[in-house]
Amino acid sequence: MSNLDVSFKNSIATKLITSVFSIYIIVALIITSFHMISEYRRVRRDVIEDLKIFHLNLGPAVSIAIWDADVEQMRRILEGMIKSPIILGVKVTDTNGREVGSAGQIHQINSVDKGVAKGGLNFRFPLVYIDGNQKNPVGEIEFISGEGVVFDKVKYGFLYILVAAIVKAIVLWGVFLFFCKMLLQNPLARLAEAAGKVDFENLEKIDINIQTKDQNELKVLENVFKSMISKLIEGRKQEAEINIARFGHIFQESLNEIYLFNVETFKFTQANREAHDNLGYSAEEIKNLTSLDLKPEFTVKTFKKLVSPLLNNEKKEIIFETVHKRKNGSLYDVEVHLQLLKLASEMSFVEIILDITARKKAEREKEIMALRLRQSQKLESVGTLAGGIAHDFNNILGVITGNISYLLSSPDVNSAFAEVLIDVQDGAWQAQKLTQQLLTFSKGGAPIKKTADIHQVIKESAEFVSRGSKAKCVYDFSDDLWPVEIDSGQINQVINNLVINADQSMPTGGIIYIRTENIVTGVDNKLLLPEGQFIKISIEDEGIGITKKNLENIFDPYFTTKQRGSGLGLATSYSIINRHGGSVTVYSEPDRGTVFHFYLPASLNELKPVEERKKTLHLGHGKILIMDDQEQVLKMAGRLFGKMGYEVSAATDGAKAIEIYRAAYEDQQPFDLVILDLTVPGGLGGEKTIPELLKINPKVKVAVSSGYSNDPIMANFEDYGFIGIIPKPYSKDQVAVFLNRVLGEKD
Repeated sequence: MSNLDVSFKNSIATKLITSVFSIYIIVALIITSFHMISEYRRVRRDVIEDLKIFHLNLGPAVSIAIWDADVEQMRRILEGMIKSPIILGVKVTDTNGREVGSAGQIHQINSVDKGVAKGGLNFRFPLVYIDGNQKNPVGEIEFISGEGVVFDKVKYGFLYILVAAIVKAIVLWGVFLFFCKMLLQNPLARLAEAAGKVDFENLEKIDINIQTKDQNELKVLENVFKSMISKLIEGRKQEAEINIARFGHIFQESLNEIYLFNVETFKFTQANREAHDNLGYSAEEIKNLTSLDLKPEFTVKTFKKLVSPLLNNEKKEIIFETVHKRKNGSLYDVEVHLQLLKLASEMSFVEIILDITARKKAEREKEIMALRLRQSQKLESVGTLAGGIAHDFNNILGVITGNISYLLSSPDVNSAFAEVLIDVQDGAWQAQKLTQQLLTFSKGGAPIKKTADIHQVIKESAEFVSRGSKAKCVYDFSDDLWPVEIDSGQINQVINNLVINADQSMPTGGIIYIRTENIVTGVDNKLLLPEGQFIKISIEDEGIGITKKNLENIFDPYFTTKQRGSGLGLATSYSIINRHGGSVTVYSEPDRGTVFHFYLPASLNELKPVEERKKTLHLGHGKILIMDDQEQVLKMAGRLFGKMGYEVSAATDGAKAIEIYRAAYEDQQPFDLVILDLTVPGGLGGEKTIPELLKINPKVKVAVSSGYSNDPIMANFEDYGFIGIIPKPYSKDQVAVFLNRVLGEKD
């Protein structure tokens, strides 16, 4: 049994006893004071009576001594008087007030009449000498008896009374303390102890007994406390019933999955309708499962560690993300809110499941978009430099290839010289392929799409780059592959790059598997492609594979692990596929090979048969105006077009071209064709020149030519008023094909 949780000084019993004791002491002091006053008065009266007796007995002797003037006799009488303990001093005066004798402490005697003088009790009595029947006054005698005499007589009685009162008080205080502790403090301590042990989760286990048989106030307090606990228990039961009813409604009607499961076995006891519908299990089937059966990422050990803070009352709720497994084996992302809940006096785990598939998809898409943005930023960072290099390089190549075409068309070239020129021309075309890769990074490089047979592009590209290697290409083409709209030259680069990488990853040889198939993407596909029809091209090797570290950087420009690699191949491929509206993915494991998948949008256009390519000739007549900022290009073009029968005029910028065209048009000698260079540094380029030409002649025929074509013009030239494009560098055959198409003159 523990005492009340208060100090002895502050306890009710101590304060009560102290109050009673204080009252008792005050009353005792008052009574003792009254007793002392009464005793003092009694003793004083006794002293006065004793002095009167002294006067009656010794007064006549003193009177005789005065009458006889016997001073010696008077001295002896007075000294005898002061030997009495009640007489401090005595003085005798005659009828004239003169002192005739004294003894003891006479300095306190004054002229006060009978009564008490300061510092003592002074009493005067007359002295009479009796001579026969005649009484003769002879003087007065004055006795001095001090207050100390009175106090000496009463002080010992006062001390006795006071000590007795204090002893009684202490005894009574102890007795009272004992009974207060037994009758008040101990029952209150038991009541306080019971109240301190109140557990609102286990009200039924509370035992309150202050161990008193009397029907007093404490017993009433005990009964009131028990009644309060009973009402709390009843209220708790009613509240629990209401909560269970409410929980049951919320439980079944919730749009989220809700489960109840055992805290020890983790076995489900209940699951709501949403859980059944989403998982595909019946109510009976789900009761045979545990929470872990839905969470493949957890083991019993890891799950127990997760829920231990709930069981140890360290946390009220645990929130975590994982995946749930349906009956059909499919997985979906969830956010789990786990709590301990008491229902019908039993503890259970309750978990509320939020399906976060959409959120996770958005997060993944955000990560992929961020990755693509970083990739695009990397490509863009080198795009400006690459585009500038490609533009200037293409102009140089244009001069080379154009002049070589011009020489090869001359009948004066012998076979040996022609062979050398052809080799130079082939080298120039190889250089052009490099510039095409550089263009991919620049603002130019937008694909010029046409409906094409992707199988033909794949096979021609793969066989060309694998010719003479130790690797063998094996094709698995879909028979009903949908047509695609592609820039054949750019897709050729993609196939070249991927097949070359596959071949180089197998130094001792191997098989390169190339597959195609049709796929349909949904709205939630992980490729981040729009919903629709796509073709999938897969290129797989049996090579050394790519490490995880390098896999993150393979599409970065200039990243390479090869001693002689440029680091542009995969970056170029990535950019080309993105600009075709597709996507590229890669999977690789070291020593187990690599597979690249790229996806291209299917086309609704029908694939037209490809005509057999043959050498094209063109001879015509008329006037052609060529605008280019490079003098070498103008000279080469003048020779090339002049050889075909045309009169060529040249301009180095758009302003000059407008001036020449206007003059010819006004002279009614208009040009049959105008060829404008798209980009003129520091001058008027093709885009801004053509509107002015159309103002002069709305029917003017204008072609655009560039070694650095930008996206909207080269890919959508007709939207800007051009009738066609002549990419740089161009050859005599390319020019012939173009002129046959736009001028309609053939030989």
